[in-house]
Order: sequence, then structure tokens, then C-alpha cells
Amino acid sequence: MKTNVLTGIKLCCVIIGAALLYLLILPDPVSGSEIRSFAVAPFCDSTRDDDLVFWHEGEDGHYLFLPAGTDPDTAKVYFSSSDTVAIDGTDLIPGQSASAFTEGEHTLRCGDSVYPLKVCISANIPAMFIVTRSGSLDFIHESKENKEPAAVRIYEDGELILDKDLTFIKMRGNSSTIGPKIPYTIKFRKKTDLFGMGKAKKWTLLANRLDYSLIHNDYAWELAKAFGLHYSADYRHVDLYINGDYRGSFVVCEKVEPGPDRIDIPDLEKANKRANRGIDLDSLPPAGTGENGSVPEDAEYGSAKWVDLPEEPEDISGGYLLEFQLASRYKEEACGFVTKNGLPIVIREPEHAGEKETAYIRSFVEDAVGALYSADGYNTAGKYYTEYFDMDSFVNMYILQELSNNIDAGQTSFFMVKAGENGKLVFSPVWDMDLAFGAIIDRFEVNTITPDIWWANSMSYPDPTVLTAAYRHDDFREAVRTRWAQMLEENVFTPALEKVNAASAELEKSGPMNVLRWLTGADPSGSKERYAGIVSRSQEFLDNRIKALTKGFSENSAMLYYDANGGSGEVYNRQILQIGEPAVIIDYIQDPNKIEPPGEELEFAGWNIMPDGSGETYQPGDSLILDSPTTILYAVWAKK
Repeated sequence: MKTNVLTGIKLCCVIIGAALLYLLILPDPVSGSEIRSFAVAPFCDSTRDDDLVFWHEGEDGHYLFLPAGTDPDTAKVYFSSSDTVAIDGTDLIPGQSASAFTEGEHTLRCGDSVYPLKVCISANIPAMFIVTRSGSLDFIHESKENKEPAAVRIYEDGELILDKDLTFIKMRGNSSTIGPKIPYTIKFRKKTDLFGMGKAKKWTLLANRLDYSLIHNDYAWELAKAFGLHYSADYRHVDLYINGDYRGSFVVCEKVEPGPDRIDIPDLEKANKRANRGIDLDSLPPAGTGENGSVPEDAEYGSAKWVDLPEEPEDISGGYLLEFQLASRYKEEACGFVTKNGLPIVIREPEHAGEKETAYIRSFVEDAVGALYSADGYNTAGKYYTEYFDMDSFVNMYILQELSNNIDAGQTSFFMVKAGENGKLVFSPVWDMDLAFGAIIDRFEVNTITPDIWWANSMSYPDPTVLTAAYRHDDFREAVRTRWAQMLEENVFTPALEKVNAASAELEKSGPMNVLRWLTGADPSGSKERYAGIVSRSQEFLDNRIKALTKGFSENSAMLYYDANGGSGEVYNRQILQIGEPAVIIDYIQDPNKIEPPGEELEFAGWNIMPDGSGETYQPGDSLILDSPTTILYAVWAKK
């Protein structure tokens, strides 16, 4: 028996349908000839109400984005109008057959009014229909904190495979919530298995907002699995409809959280709830290292914040799910810490981390990054960085981030986990990489669609990432070279890329529909070709990137680094070079990560191969032949 929420939503749909029919039977003689609303019920069954797909108004007319499995001969049409409505000269009757709505361009007429209409029908992928309690997304889109109950039905090739209540639907993400294509989190009342991915209450609907190929996350997940990274998400592409509005092609995937079918680490959040039975953890006050135990307002170096738990479990060694985050976003999070060298890290799990838990994981990470960022790889306790990090995951994650030119590499949506007392920091899972694989034209004045540049090992925003710091160590670079050679020998790329290519073929109808729905100015007649071109560019980028990194990870590779030599900030070389090749000296003044002099009385005078300036000095634009695996240029500061 259905719950009250779903019953109410269905009743609302029936009432709306009845109202539409009433309006159609009694045209309004006062208004002009117009179609006030128009929808098609693609999957008709007399035993239940139908999921409606409303038309979408574009710049050049209206669209009907219909799901896979739609049969025009059995689908029904519903509309509200002020006069008789006809399609291509055939009158339509509300609640009757939509057989005339074949795929392609049509003309609707209502009296003297003409409505160009393009009908698109998807194929190969399921359709997810969500109906919110209010029948609107306005409240949900006001804030990431706003939630609303809903109902969800999933159809596969026209067959209903799921019909459930949702405890809520809400927005998810950071910049992606700005829209217009917004990702969501949904939560079922009971653990539910979607598409054989295992049972869970919470699921993520990724929008791939700026990835019109729709497959960049596919690349990331399939390559992560091929590389042997832990906990790569399972996923499925769907066409998403909310309150009858086609929202585009989405990805349903596992939420990043502990669980037997997800991230297999001890669940500290459950332990916190057991230790504080009868207490709503959301109601507990925040605390931190600020004045009088308050939460620091900004991402202050060395600061921390947590939830004031009355009790904490005896074993607080893990698991922890940690996310590297931008300072501007870190401020909005409940629990986390900023390392002494300025890395903001959010504690995702446990969600309500206590003071002792935060202190424990903070201390462990501080020791780890203290070693990683030191020149020789040792921290003040004499421990080497490899004692803290799982090196297989570190190397594999670095390669994946470098291979993809991920603009968020090491900065945001970048995770590591710690499982227990003897557990090291494991880099995983891979997440939210729609802005990788050549998706963005430029960032930090660097063209990321260019395949033959260094990226992940040169990130600094504003401080070097853990990937940048690791690549400074000879043994890490050697481990990367060895692993890359192994990947090439074992041909780990081809099977993963074949899976993604198969997914893009499944999206041959959904992809163009998504382009028409969201890409402003898209040509309806060329949407299929445009989508194919976008996919082809992503594939070409990855092919060229593999070739470039094969050069960069060779035994003959050469790295050029710039040292501020007492100044502040760092400048990185983007050129992938080998020993014997010329490097062009960067103009630091134009670089977004420019360095500043160590004193107001000093100014930049060039780059020197010796810290004391006793070697040869080079100016921006000069050419330097690299004769060793690592070359460091030191800034020369002179009095003004």
C-alpha cells in the first residue's frame, strides 16, 4: 500500500489531468487563440495515472523530449487551449492518441496561431520521472539546504521497473548549483537497489552541466577501475523528468559515503549515533579553534572545526572520508581543518565529527603533509611520507588526474580515506570530473584542452597541491614512470575506453536531446552531428594525452621548476620536455601564480641556475636546454 505522500502526489496529478480536460472541453472565448499547456503521456496504462512530458519552449519553437520506449500509437496527448488544436492538419483530441507525434518536425495550429514543434524520442537508456510534493522546483532551487518529499518512477524501454516514495530531493554540489542544469541528491525511505548497483537510501543525480559529451565521468570511473583505484562509483545514464519537465540527460550514481556496496571503511557516523542515542546530531552546536571555542570564520592556517558531541566512540581511528576543498567553499562546511601549510580539508565522514575525532585525523594528516611537502620527504619526527600514504593509490590517482587535465585536481572534489588504526591515507574515490578531459577552454590562463602540457603536477591555488608536492620527489616520479610503462604494456586503456565508447553510442539520442535542451543556440537540424563532434573531441583529446604523457613519463623526461628564492608564490613550467630539448623561460609577471619580491625595495631581475645568483641568468622568453632530469631556476632579486 502506498504512503500518503505518493498517494497525494498521484491524486494531485489526477486532479490536474481532469482540470486540463475540462478546459479543453470548454474553450475560452475571451482570450486569443493559444495553447496554454501541452503534454504527452508516453506510457499509458489504464490501471494508473500517467507520467506526463510537457513541451519545452525553445528559442526557435517548442520541443517534446520523449523518453525511450515511447510508442506514439499508444501514447496520449493532453492540452489546454482556447480553440481547436491540430498537428500537420489533423485535429487532436485531449486524452486520445498521440500517434501523429512521430520523431521530427511538425506544425501545431490553434486557430490562427502557429507553433513549430520538434519531437525528439530517446533510445537505449532508462527514463526517471520525479514528481515533487509541491509540483515545483522553486523551493528546492532556493538553497542547497532545502528538501522536499517526492515520488519517483523509472521506466526501461517503456516498462515500469520502479515506483517508490522519496523522503526528499535536494540540490547537490557547489558551483553546479548555480545552474541552469542542476544536480540533485535523492533519498528513499528504505534502502533501494537501482539498476543492480546495490541497496542504499541516498543516490546522486549528476548533471554533467558543462560536459555536453556526457561521458567525462564515464572516462574517470572506467579508467579508475582499470588502474585499480578503490571504490569507483557504479553509474547509469538516464533521461530525467521532474514534474513533467525534461531536465536533460543525467547520471544516476552511488553517493560518496561509507557502505558495504560503496566505500568500504568503518562507519564512524553510525558509531557517533550509537554513542549519543536519543540525540539529534543535527541539533548539536558547532565548535572550533576560534576564540572561546568558536568556529573560525575563514580557512585559517592550522585551524579546525567540529560538532560538539556529548560522547565520542572509544575507537576513533577510522574510517574517515576527507575532501580537499577550496578555501571559499570550506567556510560553508561543518567539520574539517586547515593544515599548517594551508590545505583546507573537509571531514565528509563522519558527518558529525567530534572534537577528539577531528584532532585525531588532523594530527595524522599534518604529519603526512609535513613529510610530503618537505624537501627530503621527511617530517620533524623523522618519518618518510610513504609511511602515511598508500602509494599505489597515490600514484594511480596522480596519473588519472594528470591524464585527464582535471581542473579540480588536488583542490576540490578530491578525496582520500583512512580506514583504521593501521590504515594509511588512500586516494579515492574519483569524483565529479565532468570538467576534465578537455572540457574547459582555460583556467589560470592555461588552455586545458591542449594535450601536451603538464597540469596536475603544477597546480597551485594558491598553494601547491599534494599532487604537485609528490611529483617533486624523485622516488614518486620514478614510481609514476614505472606504473605508466606497466599500464602501456598491459594495455589497461583500451578496455576502459571501449566501455565509454559503448556508453556514448547508447547516448546517440539522449545526447542530442540534452544539447537541444541546454546548449543555447543549438541547431535543431544539426544536434546529432554536434553531439557526435563533441564526443569525438573528447576521444581525440584522450588519445593525444596518452601520447603526450608517454613522452613525459619516459626515462628521458626532464622537469623544470622555478624557485621564488625568498619571495612568495610559485611559478610552474607547463612544457612536457625531455633531456636535450629547449625550455622557454616563463614570464612570471604574466603568470597567474606569479611570485612577489621578499621586500618592497627589491624587484625581479631574472632567473639563475644557482640560489646565490652566481650562475647564468635567464630572462623571460630565453631558451634553456635541459641537460638533467630536474632543473631548478632561482629568482634573482635586485634593489630597485
